[in-house]
Amino acid sequence: MGWRDNISPKRAWNESIIVSCTLIIIGCSLTITSIQHLFFPWDKSDFIKYHATLETSPIFKKSRSGPSLKLKFKEASNFEFTIDGDNYTVLQNKNAIKELKTGSRVSVLVDKSQFNAKIAESETPTFVQKTINWKWIRVYEFKNEEQTFLVFNQVIEELKNVSKIYLIFGLICCIGTFFYMKYEYRIYKNSKKQYC
Repeated sequence: MGWRDNISPKRAWNESIIVSCTLIIIGCSLTITSIQHLFFPWDKSDFIKYHATLETSPIFKKSRSGPSLKLKFKEASNFEFTIDGDNYTVLQNKNAIKELKTGSRVSVLVDKSQFNAKIAESETPTFVQKTINWKWIRVYEFKNEEQTFLVFNQVIEELKNVSKIYLIFGLICCIGTFFYMKYEYRIYKNSKKQYC
């Protein structure tokens, strides 16, 4: 006895629509993001260099989503500057980072629109900026006077590399969803005929 025997054909069709919509959103977002990283990569003009003083020593964290590095600055104590995900993959000299102390002067490269809305307050924050991770700012380059710990060009190359995998997965999601919907619709149509 299959799961379809326990629910009506209409309900099975509605559930397949919900599943398909979710898969299409995931597939499209992965595909669009991958195309942007592969064919229209960011350049340094999209970012701003921010010089700041460490409020605390850098904090390495491990969570279910993966390892990350958190930075807190005296000049922007309301915000947490984060290196995680693909950016963390190309982070260098972790032992030297651990030696940085409170008061160390460093510079980070951050998204220009995030900087203007959150730190400089020269732009009105967008609805998305206000509601999603307001206190969190992602870092794309990190260095002090002696050395560079996170290189912008390496971050861009890493994003291009992983985008190839995300693009394939996104296309599989979209194409697979199309065939899944066709299959489910055929079952729904046949079940309607049986009830007529």
